[in-house]
Amino acid sequence: MSSTVPPVDPAAPGFFRANISTWMVWLGRTVAGFTCSVLLGAIGYVSGLVINLILGYPWDRDVHINLTMVCIGLGAGVGAYLGWISLRWSRYSAIGVLALVCAVSVAGVYVGLAYGPGIDPTYWFSRWALDPYVVVISAVMGTAAATAVGLFQQWYYLKRDQSRPSRQAMTTVGSAGPDQEGASSD
Repeated sequence: MSSTVPPVDPAAPGFFRANISTWMVWLGRTVAGFTCSVLLGAIGYVSGLVINLILGYPWDRDVHINLTMVCIGLGAGVGAYLGWISLRWSRYSAIGVLALVCAVSVAGVYVGLAYGPGIDPTYWFSRWALDPYVVVISAVMGTAAATAVGLFQQWYYLKRDQSRPSRQAMTTVGSAGPDQEGASSD
């Protein structure tokens, strides 16, 4: 049986011996996670404003701004997580990774608020508005965290699967046919 796998440099580590389709899958998952992160971050921004409107702004302005920022971060975190979601994780591992990515996305909102250009003070809603860059920075940071966790998971399962015997090796030992050398005629 001929193999269609191209020759591999034996000195290259196993993680970097992947073919182009593997790299394209990783790139596609990262782009999909970033896209979902931006969209869900924008939905989180609108949701935060709607929650504040429903509440009637009873508290200090900073409380309502922080509520909106947390909604943006949670939306961006869930979107970034969706790009790298895995069915191989246990329930608790998946919840932990989701919490980590959401926490990094919420931190990204605060980084975007601190380093973004800000809102023009003459804008009529400037007292309650947030800079649109906070959504993008939150999405970038959440996607970076989700990609790092996803690539670590891919590397971990690759190493784990290589350390175990293959299914073919487990099923072909001692099952040589009569036309092959070493076959027993029991």
